[in-house]
Amino acid sequence: MKPRAAHKTIKTIGTVSAGVALVLAGTVAWLLNKPATGDCGGEAPTNHKVHEIRATKVVVQPWLGEHHVYGIFMVPNRYKHSWQNVAFAPQSGSFTAEFDATPQNAAMAGVVGLSNGPAADYSSLAAIVRFNTSSMIDARNGGVYAASAAIPYSAGTTYHFRLVVSVPAHTYSVYVQSGSTAEQLLASNFSFRTEQAAVSVLNNLGLYASVGSETVCRLGPTCVIAGNKNYSVVTMAVRGFDRRFAVGERADKQYVDDVLAEPEHYLLRIYVPTRVALWFLVNGLFGDLRRPCDWTLVFMERAP
Repeated sequence: MKPRAAHKTIKTIGTVSAGVALVLAGTVAWLLNKPATGDCGGEAPTNHKVHEIRATKVVVQPWLGEHHVYGIFMVPNRYKHSWQNVAFAPQSGSFTAEFDATPQNAAMAGVVGLSNGPAADYSSLAAIVRFNTSSMIDARNGGVYAASAAIPYSAGTTYHFRLVVSVPAHTYSVYVQSGSTAEQLLASNFSFRTEQAAVSVLNNLGLYASVGSETVCRLGPTCVIAGNKNYSVVTMAVRGFDRRFAVGERADKQYVDDVLAEPEHYLLRIYVPTRVALWFLVNGLFGDLRRPCDWTLVFMERAP
């Protein structure tokens, strides 16, 4: 009799477990498909200082991960950031490159690097220093960004960079100095970016800022500004979540997930962290997350 009772107990537990699983699955499905709360509240407001753009489409992938949920924004070309390039005498051996760079924003995303010919993409650069969205300075080491020392940056502060480069070895080291402080080693014998592992000559300094802007000097008689000179992208927000997101490095596109950019526009794909998607889910607000008009990309006019 005891074995039969044990069997009955196991069967009961299995039935309960299956029932709990069905309830959980039903709850998650209900949360995922719950409609949005309220309405969109009209067009995104625009004034002479702040410009807001609503998303064109929101994509929810059928898995959880870093790129699970993202919005697609159709942005007028006037907001577009462009690459800046300054040529110098071709270098095929060992040499030193020096410049001053000033980040104009905290938590910006801007790079300065050496290339063979004008740079039009991150992959064009061999040796790269970066002001990243965590307000730290780092450098490219092969396929990743890294740093030999933790060096934060502040908006409006000028940093002197000294790059000691070996083109034959495809390596470089970076030293950073701010004001009268001691020079710090940022990158020790880092490898060129993977895409430039076989480059034989460097003759250009390329600058690009996808968030905020940076000013680079000591390249000639004038300084060069990377980033949009009239507008600066600040944040992306989703209605219902009390936090704004910094917009990191990104490339503008003309076609993304069946969305085609209109004339004089380009497309940006911007992700929200998985933990934010889960927050909307457990709070019964996933319908709001799915709705494009609840996603807002914010630009600020630069001071004249």
